Amino acid sequence: MKIAHLADLHCCREHADEALTSLRFFAEHIKKSPVDLIAISGDVWDASMLNTEASGFNRFTDAIQNIADNAPVALVYGTPSPDTDGSLEVFQKLTSKYGITILEPG
Repeated sequence: MKIAHLADLHCCREHADEALTSLRFFAEHIKKSPVDLIAISGDVWDASMLNTEASGFNRFTDAIQNIADNAPVALVYGTPSPDTDGSLEVFQKLTSKYGITILEPG
């Protein structure tokens, strides 16, 4: 079984270019070298975000949705300050080929 792993994305408006570049590079890599599972562990967000165009929120969710079109994704809650309670559940509402599962602490 091949597992690809990402961590500490810290998606936010201030670091949007870096985070999106990393996510796009990762998506292209797994298209060329398929995996069985993608684990994204902890600190997806840098802090609580508003769902606005200016925050980049939709660009981040779209990038992770694109990744989930290549293999199943397991998102793991990280530090409570950036990944606040309920902040990853938006990913469960996205439609993707393989789906996204949220793993909560405990």
